[in-house]
Amino acid sequence: MRTKLKENERLIKEGKATFFNTFLSNLGLSAGGTLYLTNQRLIFEGHGFNVGKESAILNLSDVASSGTGFPNTFYVITNQNQEFKFSVFGKKDWCSAVDSLI
Repeated sequence: MRTKLKENERLIKEGKATFFNTFLSNLGLSAGGTLYLTNQRLIFEGHGFNVGKESAILNLSDVASSGTGFPNTFYVITNQNQEFKFSVFGKKDWCSAVDSLI
């Protein structure tokens, strides 16, 4: 994990993921990497094989809801109605873990 944890922040869950953001999706692309869940944030860090250096950091206090989609999609929606989509193994586990923290 390249992102430094804040004071009193602890890692809860991590796993390989594909991040689909609006810009990349419009180009038919996605970013592979690792998704981390801490007690304070959801962090995606792209690996070196991506077209660009892709990352996303969301404070859990900014997350309004989470859910799952087809086939392995896990998503979060922020208080500003922004959607962040990830393809992960164990999508229901990711959703439950985030829901328990928000």
